[in-house]
Amino acid sequence: RNSPPFLPFESSVYTPKGGLQPGAYLPKSDHVYRFENGVFCVDAPDGRQFLAPVSCSEFYDDLRRTMKVVMYPPTGSFCNKRLQLIEAKFKMYNLLNGDKEAAITKINPHRDFYNVRKVDTHIHHSASMHQKHLLRFIKKKLKTEKDRIVIFRDGKDM
Repeated sequence: RNSPPFLPFESSVYTPKGGLQPGAYLPKSDHVYRFENGVFCVDAPDGRQFLAPVSCSEFYDDLRRTMKVVMYPPTGSFCNKRLQLIEAKFKMYNLLNGDKEAAITKINPHRDFYNVRKVDTHIHHSASMHQKHLLRFIKKKLKTEKDRIVIFRDGKDM
């Protein structure tokens, strides 16, 4: 099996030296979480509360402060420039490795939803069922599963 000649998770300014390694994150914790009054609370393994839930007014104060930072124009400029940089990096990656990824995908003789590398969300209505196809489907289901209940209407199963 061919492996890609590129490293999608190479180290950068934002990742540790040597890239992202499986299991290199924090070890599994014994902390327990619970849902209380619409808030997730975290408890330490010995039972003491790790983080106390904040009041509604504290939450809205923090939200207001966060929204001020988000709405501050220099923040938007920085984020826009950062997004443009990330988009440019992705386009460069696509130019350099798009053919290789397509070739690796085509090597696999059995392609289905579980082993695809790219999902296309651009859907045309012309690709959906047309009337003849829908009628054929309904007739087939009526023949093969005529006892199946599909709706409850007017007090009876249909």
